[in-house]
This record gives sequence, structure tokens and C-alpha cells, in this order.
Amino acid sequence: MRGGKQRLTDYYHRTGLEVFARDGLTCMPMPFQPKSRDLAIEAQTKGGGVNFNVLQVCELKSAWNARKNGAI
Repeated sequence: MRGGKQRLTDYYHRTGLEVFARDGLTCMPMPFQPKSRDLAIEAQTKGGGVNFNVLQVCELKSAWNARKNGAI
């Protein structure tokens, strides 16, 4: 943590979740199969609370569509 804060970047995709901390110096892949209709996002903590200064959610474009259309 820097100054009591931790920056996390999470990527949710077809095969799981990847969590990056310390600007990418730490990576924790967590494989799972999310349901295609499950679009909920939830954050939990253990042993204390958390405050979000910024929470940004972006939808990533699919690489599969580009391959299907022959762009890659």
C-alpha cells in the first residue's frame, strides 16, 4: 500500500477474473466460468472495511467477433 491506499485493476472475462495490484507488479488470476447473463459486480472485504475513491467500469470489446470476421 502507498499512503494507506491500494490501486487495483480487475478484468472479468469469459474464463475468470484477473486482479492486478501495485501497477501490475502483483497479479492474481482466479479462473472460473461466469454465467453469460450474470452482469452483477460485488466487492467484499475480510477483516475490515474499504472506501472507494474511484470505481470505473468499462465494457471490453470482444476479440472473438474480430476473428470471426477475419480481422485478426
